Order: sequence, then structure tokens, then C-alpha cells
Amino acid sequence: MKLRVLSHTLWLSFILAMTSIPMFCMIGCEDGNDGVEDFFDNDVVDTTGRSVSTNKPYITPLSVTLATDGLQAVFTAHEGRGPYEWSVGDGNRGSIRVDGDSQALYTRLSQGDNTVIVHDQQGHWDVATVYQGGEPSPLSVSPSSYTLVGSTNSLVLTASGGIPPYSWSVGYNTGRVSPATGYNTVYTRTGYSSADNIVWCRDSNGGEAYSVINQN
Repeated sequence: MKLRVLSHTLWLSFILAMTSIPMFCMIGCEDGNDGVEDFFDNDVVDTTGRSVSTNKPYITPLSVTLATDGLQAVFTAHEGRGPYEWSVGDGNRGSIRVDGDSQALYTRLSQGDNTVIVHDQQGHWDVATVYQGGEPSPLSVSPSSYTLVGSTNSLVLTASGGIPPYSWSVGYNTGRVSPATGYNTVYTRTGYSSADNIVWCRDSNGGEAYSVINQN
């Protein structure tokens, strides 16, 4: 009699176990693959001690320090679903350029901390911090002087240092600049004027620099 009761108990346990499997699948698969992905979306810890997801993108390094303008750093995206999209928090303080399938090259442009952001194709994202202390270098224009001779009527001028964005203007109507804002501008002599000119550059902090244009 005891053997028969035990046998019935085992059969009942087996039946309950089998009926619970479809129930688990229905719950886990109710919204396509989302339930399965959430179930296996386990957090792991990277070398910095940060908790990251094996299903979502994360950036390395988590932070960098760039002391002066022009310095660069490479950031790498891991996990998630590529291709990745990269951006920065403040485009005046730094720029980002895609460098391969999972990397991007960041360049410091001016003082002030910034962020690097990566998005994957599932809408997930991660952020890294760029520490950018120190005093900005003085605003300057290159070349600081130039001579236009004969049929040479234009040249490219470049601003650096200071605090972008930059604006450009001329001292006299013997020439013009275009565009009037940005890191670079093109100075063009007006007609065949031989009168000298000055091109001024101003930054967002009120700094000024200039280039002397000799026109022969």
C-alpha cells in the first residue's frame, strides 16, 4: 500500500513539473524575445568596479584626463548591438570621430569637462567622462602675417587657443572673410587693391587676435 502511494506521488510531481514548463515559456516569451533577454540580462563588473550589462553597450575607458587643447583619446564600445553612434556632450569643448567598428577618437578643443556618449541599435547607451582642466592657451591666428603678391588673391586663416566659437572680421574694405565664424576662414582681396588689411578673430571669452595682410 505504501509503495502504491509513493508511486502516485511521484507521478503527480512529474505531471506538475511538465505543466509548469509551458507556463514558464508563456511568461518569458510573452513579448517576443524581451522576456528571454531580460531573464539573461545579468550584470557583470568591469575592471573599474562598474556594473555593466552583457546585453547593453558600455564604454572603456570610463574616464580620461586631457590637460591641453589638441590632446586625443580613443574610446571603445563593448557589447550591445552595433553599429554604434557616437556623440559628445559639448561640441565646443571636444569633437568625436568614428574610428573603426567599435572605436571613436575624441579630440579636446577647449577647457571644460565633457562627455562621450555611445548609442547602440537597440536604444541603449553609455557615457564616459573627459576631464579637461587647466587654463586655455591664448587665442592666436595662423598665419599671423601674409603677403598677397600679383594674382594671389586669397588665403586660409586658422584660429587656435582661446575659447571657441570664433568669429572673424576685417579691418578695412580692401578684403573680406568667409565664413564669418568657425575655426577657419578664407580672406579674399577685394578687386586688385594694394592697400594692406587686418583680419580680426574673436573668441567667446572676449579674446582677440589678428593677422596682417600685405597686398602688393
